[in-house]
Amino acid sequence: LPDGGLKVNQQVVPGADLGQLTAFVKAAFERTESRLVVLEGDRRAMLGNAIEVMDAAKRAGADRFAIATEVKE
Repeated sequence: LPDGGLKVNQQVVPGADLGQLTAFVKAAFERTESRLVVLEGDRRAMLGNAIEVMDAAKRAGADRFAIATEVKE
């Protein structure tokens, strides 16, 4: 999100709380066998934030990650 917020499957994580992020990802994993997490952001996203999100997702059981970006010319 532009303000640094987080979403899991299009659902906003309240307050962009990493503890809640872990719970949201665990709940999403209950509905699928995939353990892939796609990080999507723009140029303003900070690498440190992405690493914190990846760590929270790993605690939820993620085992693969992809990064999606939109290139604007």
